[in-house]
Amino acid sequence: MIRFLGAVLGNPKGRVLAWKFMKQKWPVFLERYGGEKSLSSLVSHLGVFVRERDAANIENFFKKNSAPGATRTVEQVLERIRAKAVWLSRDKKKIAEWLHVR
Repeated sequence: MIRFLGAVLGNPKGRVLAWKFMKQKWPVFLERYGGEKSLSSLVSHLGVFVRERDAANIENFFKKNSAPGATRTVEQVLERIRAKAVWLSRDKKKIAEWLHVR
């Protein structure tokens, strides 16, 4: 299940749907993987998001829902998303120009 969700999260067309599914089924994931490395692995897949609003959404979710054994992973995911959001906002125009020339 974790690999499958990771694959769906890795696809921009399935990302939002997979996150919605994770939120809805979080109690099941906690029961099945809570406190294990598997839960951290599942959470780490959320690092594919690139917008600040996604980071805020994920942060708010984990403020209200526990992730035993994955607290540090949540922090790392948020840091990764926010770094990408800053980079994208700073360099989006340059990237678009570079791609247009190629």
